[in-house]
Amino acid sequence: MCNFEKLRSGADEIRRMFNVQSQFDLTGNMGPIDKFPRRAGPVIRRRADGDREMLMMEWGHPYFKRVKGSNELALKANGEPYAPTPTTNIRHPHYPMFRDYLAPEHRCLVPSNLFAEPNPKAKQPGQPKNIWFGMKEPEALYAFAGIWRPWERTWADKENAGDVYAFLTTDPNELVKPHHPKAMPVILHPDDYEAWLTADWKEAKALQRPFPADEMAIYPDVE
Repeated sequence: MCNFEKLRSGADEIRRMFNVQSQFDLTGNMGPIDKFPRRAGPVIRRRADGDREMLMMEWGHPYFKRVKGSNELALKANGEPYAPTPTTNIRHPHYPMFRDYLAPEHRCLVPSNLFAEPNPKAKQPGQPKNIWFGMKEPEALYAFAGIWRPWERTWADKENAGDVYAFLTTDPNELVKPHHPKAMPVILHPDDYEAWLTADWKEAKALQRPFPADEMAIYPDVE
């Protein structure tokens, strides 16, 4: 499960890549980011007027523990609900907790340069903790297929509302599978950015597929 990624491209490059006009860049003075669950990073979404905007959101849809077989919140022994936990990867977007956020107005692009999967051989001598994946061109910019939602709080601020995101995963391709056989993030081809942001879900869900392995590479020396 991908819970660690790196964004090294600057704001200018991201705006050019994803066709965001400078007046709709709301990220402020954004530098390189190591992205972890609950931490804020830039996402690109479509405005009501059709233009794209870039803004910071925290990584992780809130998951509320529920009674098995029910939609009721599970309660601790003291009668309080369990604290929410962040869902960072969405393998099954048809699950109830995501159904309300599949329309175009809740889809987003999540820019990245590298993503990590845990190294299954990490305990062996000389093995790195993570295996890093990216495009063939070192640290080339790409985007995950993301879904965002509003929340009455954020992970960093329990008192104020904010927006949070997660991205879809799919079956691993031939490059990722030997290192992480369960899944990989949904990386979008640039030709599919507009469809992800605007198409009906029946069309958009077809983009939840492995990215071609021959267009990617492993980067062993990243940490």
